[in-house]
Amino acid sequence: MKKNTGYEINPIEKTITLTKKFLKGASTMGTPEYKELKKLEKDNPGFELKVREIQQSETKQTYSELTFAVMEKIIRGSAKDDADEKAKITEYEAIKVFYEGNKTTKYGHVKSWFVGKYKDEYIAKYGNKTQKKVA
Repeated sequence: MKKNTGYEINPIEKTITLTKKFLKGASTMGTPEYKELKKLEKDNPGFELKVREIQQSETKQTYSELTFAVMEKIIRGSAKDDADEKAKITEYEAIKVFYEGNKTTKYGHVKSWFVGKYKDEYIAKYGNKTQKKVA
């Protein structure tokens, strides 16, 4: 599916698959999406309209309780002594500062770093959770 169109035509299956964003725009009369959808329906009679569904992995790991405070708590708890704790917290703070400029992805980058280093400690404290498949 092309990101710039919001739809995909499959002549073999006789379907037109729409993104949720495109469908939302098409639900208002007079919008460009509405006009495009009417044109698609006219040009492809008998085609079924479908909403694109994102495929989700049944085994995807989730970290719903993982906040910056939880990360810090687990890092402190994993330290062997005060010097080790200081070194680990210093590294954690450096990672947070490094991604500070990009607020939209800061949490994701810090989380990736954290999970790479402290996944076992997190699972020991909060359990191993997997995302349930949405039906």
